[in-house]
Amino acid sequence: MLIDGKRYFSVMLQAIARSSQSLLLEFYFVASGELMDQFIEALTQAASRGVVVRILVDAIGGRGLSHQDRS
Repeated sequence: MLIDGKRYFSVMLQAIARSSQSLLLEFYFVASGELMDQFIEALTQAASRGVVVRILVDAIGGRGLSHQDRS
């Protein structure tokens, strides 16, 4: 069980980097910034490798995302 944010997100980013078929991520509270930039870059790279990427973001918890990050 990972309870430390830095460790948890590091493990998630490593898993995204190793993905080869599909990813399904569900986020409740997210905001634009350095950490989200890392996730966007990792997910974009996964998609460019042919990984099917699906992301579900809560409508209320996702209000912290910029318009650019939403697209």
